[in-house]
Amino acid sequence: MSKGVSAGQKPLWLWQKECGRMEEKLSRREKRKQFRMKRNRICLAMLAMVSLAVFIYSAYSLWDYYADHRREEGLKKELASLRNVGEEDVAVKAGADVEGTKVSESLQTKRTAEDIAAFYEEMKHKNEDYVCWITVDGSSIDYPVVKKDNSFYLNHDFYGEISRHGSIFMDETCGPEDEVLLVHGHHMKDGTMFGDLKRYKDDEFRKKHRTILLEFADGISVYRVFALAKIDLTDENSFRFEVLPKTAEEKVLYIEGLDDAAFWYDETQADAESGVLVLSTCDYGTDEERLIVAAKKIE
Repeated sequence: MSKGVSAGQKPLWLWQKECGRMEEKLSRREKRKQFRMKRNRICLAMLAMVSLAVFIYSAYSLWDYYADHRREEGLKKELASLRNVGEEDVAVKAGADVEGTKVSESLQTKRTAEDIAAFYEEMKHKNEDYVCWITVDGSSIDYPVVKKDNSFYLNHDFYGEISRHGSIFMDETCGPEDEVLLVHGHHMKDGTMFGDLKRYKDDEFRKKHRTILLEFADGISVYRVFALAKIDLTDENSFRFEVLPKTAEEKVLYIEGLDDAAFWYDETQADAESGVLVLSTCDYGTDEERLIVAAKKIE
């Protein structure tokens, strides 16, 4: 037995060794604890930065959307003011929903053919892509219609400036002289552009507001809504509304296809002899769905 160590006692050097191991163990634990705390602080800081970035982006997107909305409203008022359409003209539009009503003659009484032609030239001077002006009775749809290709005006306004709202534009495959016209517009959440087309799903609205006007250089064409359809672009068997007919035979088949695809169809109004206007917009559900409003030309 070592000197100075009684039976059953550990040698001093062994106590010192064990104490060293315990201190080392505690040191490792403390380091791990400090590492975890540091890691947690970094994670929290990163999470806070990401949350702040998301908040800033969301706030900016919201501000940008409403700023774009204000710009669009200002642009719409500016262009509409050039038409010199007064309250009496608006009243004529709002009340002109009975087939046979001479809407175009009534409007031309307020605005002469010379006024309409002059307005067309002024709009053409502002944008050579201008085609006509569209007004849908009972809605906020009252816009210039342009034509270029099928992509530019998806995100550009009438003056060619970048805009979420885009513009109302005529399909690149047709023109004013064609029997079937196709016009596109965004379904905006703020109700602008073609956002109001969804109101045609309501029976009461549809009964009261079925008149659509297109104002061209030589006068006003009047259309009456006769069909509504919801088209899934991902379905290969769905009605190809964007493939416009170019012959009388193709037009008959087009009207028949529209009839098959429609969830509402007025057979008393549909025929293959009259001109047809087709309005297309996104239908909320998926980005690949379109709401189609079709109208026949009555004047």
